[in-house]
Amino acid sequence: MLRALFVSRGTLIYNIELSNCTVCMLILCFAFVKLNLKKLLTYLLNVVDCRYIYCETANVTIEIAFPLMYAAKKYLLAGLVRRCRKTLLNLLGVDNVCTVLEQSMSLDENELKAKCLEFIDSHAIRVFSREEFLHLSGDALKEIICRDTLAHTNERQVYEKCVKWATIKLRESGNESPSGEEIREQLGSVLCMIRFPTMTPRDFAELTALSSVLTAEEQRDVYVYMILGTKLESLKFLTETRRRKQETVISRFNEIIGEWTCEGLTDAICIESTVNMYLTGVGLYGGKEESNHDVTIAVLNKNETLCTTVTKMTSDGGQRPLKIELANPVYIPANTRHTVTAVLKGPRTWRGAWRATPGCAPPGCVSFYHSELCTNGSRMNDGQIPQLFYCLE
Repeated sequence: MLRALFVSRGTLIYNIELSNCTVCMLILCFAFVKLNLKKLLTYLLNVVDCRYIYCETANVTIEIAFPLMYAAKKYLLAGLVRRCRKTLLNLLGVDNVCTVLEQSMSLDENELKAKCLEFIDSHAIRVFSREEFLHLSGDALKEIICRDTLAHTNERQVYEKCVKWATIKLRESGNESPSGEEIREQLGSVLCMIRFPTMTPRDFAELTALSSVLTAEEQRDVYVYMILGTKLESLKFLTETRRRKQETVISRFNEIIGEWTCEGLTDAICIESTVNMYLTGVGLYGGKEESNHDVTIAVLNKNETLCTTVTKMTSDGGQRPLKIELANPVYIPANTRHTVTAVLKGPRTWRGAWRATPGCAPPGCVSFYHSELCTNGSRMNDGQIPQLFYCLE
């Protein structure tokens, strides 16, 4: 068995445990290629507790998988390349997918790269929230933003994350206060991959009114498409909405039993799922007649507010619940309890009830519980918040 501690300038670089002399030599070859000879000698001087067993096996960990793959490719050891690839795929997660994507591109590992992009498709909103995303290379960012399926995101989030990425890149180069034109230049071709025409007019106006990232002509072309549906020849941006995962709706109530007051107090319900899911929207009862309501929806995990959505709800007097889409889908891990709150201001709405034993409802993955945050009277079996919308991970 070989255990090698590679140290440079007092910093532990690799802690390697292998059971193959060939593997050991590959690691050293990688160090020789990637580092100068002086550093390689420093590494060798710090190799400790070296013992060798001559067999064709290797304990490949995620820490050494890429340097090992690099060397294995160089010396045409296809079996070892496959083992490294398998290790990386088995351990792929939100916290390392950006790094694995970068490395797979640098090693021309197309299969691994494709798997990384598929993983990001399904977990985009969580990947976007990682610090590693903001330090991607421009090429890796392009590979992500050009995708048709970035699940659980909207185009406003895509734009905001891209602008933040460009801002960090500029600050790393010494520009502490980049202008809109400089952010535009840093984004380069990524800017044209952002699907501005699919945003809501409000989102687009809020993002561009005081910004010079888009030119006046580009803003005009987007507004013409949004308002008139006319796609000018000069429009640079895609108009097709990115595909989303199939959404499921679960109903808490099965009949209407009267009316409900909406005077700014809080209706709340606790939820728990048996599977990982993204909460994407909340269904609310509208007014008993044509009416408008001010609505604030919040999703909390204990005392932490994960998402707040402020909007207006217009109803025609019908009894069918109206969907309020969350500003940001909320990731809800399995077997964790979260709270959904709704504050409505306006005329009285319909009131729903469940005329059966409340609890785990079809399709059997979400359960409801009483919330102490409720001040307006909603309970497990009657009140407001009749529906939830979600997608499975």
